Amino acid sequence: MNKKGFMFIETIVTLTILMALLISIYAVFINLLQKEKIVAEYDKLGDKYALFYIKEKNKGYFDNSTNYNKGNLGVSSFTGYDQFGLNKIIMLKCGSSYSNMTNTSGMSKDLVDYVKNVDLCPSGSDPNKTIRIIGEFKVGNKYSYAHIVYPHIND
Repeated sequence: MNKKGFMFIETIVTLTILMALLISIYAVFINLLQKEKIVAEYDKLGDKYALFYIKEKNKGYFDNSTNYNKGNLGVSSFTGYDQFGLNKIIMLKCGSSYSNMTNTSGMSKDLVDYVKNVDLCPSGSDPNKTIRIIGEFKVGNKYSYAHIVYPHIND
């Protein structure tokens, strides 16, 4: 009895299943690689420290600001922090999603991608009492971004 035709079909089916599996693994890997690239290019420790320092020096501003309560971005320019290269600070309510942001004027495409792709809200935080503080830093011609989470108490 000749089984060569059946063995050939088995091989084709096995290769098809294997290719589908490899393609799905590749798609997941590429997505993770893109997110890791964003984190590697941005969120540098020095920028995070600068943002924390600025937040501590301007606590009254962040405690009394209401721009983020509407789910909108609060875009502010802070002066006197040239040593950090700070260009602007953006505040966003922690529970807001990218699709809820109604004011993206003045934001570069890189900044919009940063906000969209990086998980900026830690699990377990109260979205109604937590804001994201996102800093845009400019060194030479290159921009970098960092964020910190601020537990906002005053509603």
